[in-house]
Amino acid sequence: MSDMQMLDNVKAEILDIFMDITLHEREQTQRHQAQRSLSARRHIERRKEMKALEAAIEDGWDGH
Repeated sequence: MSDMQMLDNVKAEILDIFMDITLHEREQTQRHQAQRSLSARRHIERRKEMKALEAAIEDGWDGH
């Protein structure tokens, strides 16, 4: 194998490793963003439930 072929093989291997790392980082970022979105949706839903509960309790007490 000539030096140029070896150099091309090394370049190709480095590029492949870089692409794998980039893909892994992108997937990790997407998972993190999905977790944050889910957490935010859950927080919003809990807040809505608490407001509804507070309103129901207040309405019940005002009626007596």
